[in-house]
Amino acid sequence: MSDVKYVTRQNVKLPPIEKESVRKKTGTVKQTALEKYLALKDKVERMQFEVDKYVQESGFDEMKAELYTSLENGAAVEPGSIEAFLAEGRRCPRWKEEFEAIAGAAAVKAIIANTEPGKKMVIQMKRKKLDWEKK
Repeated sequence: MSDVKYVTRQNVKLPPIEKESVRKKTGTVKQTALEKYLALKDKVERMQFEVDKYVQESGFDEMKAELYTSLENGAAVEPGSIEAFLAEGRRCPRWKEEFEAIAGAAAVKAIIANTEPGKKMVIQMKRKKLDWEKK
């Protein structure tokens, strides 16, 4: 496992993006803007391919599934500066307001009653307590 290299935000270097007006005052889309868009799109797709390849080769998905299963089965987490747990809850409460405006409160209640909240795995650095929290 020691041969796995971790990519962090600090060591990822991206070239600066030169922003240019997309259209002239006449309202026409410039060819140079279209060319830049296609070049950026191609670069993003290549980078996404590299990320996907790295995820697959590193065994990230398998490791994530193994950790999730261990936590789900009640495994204890070794004491240290990193905590791991499963959190239950609904991730997207915003849909409720919009759906209620369209279909009504009864429809919202029916959906909530017939679905179970999902679980998500949380692995994070432990937060240090602030002075006022210690009292």
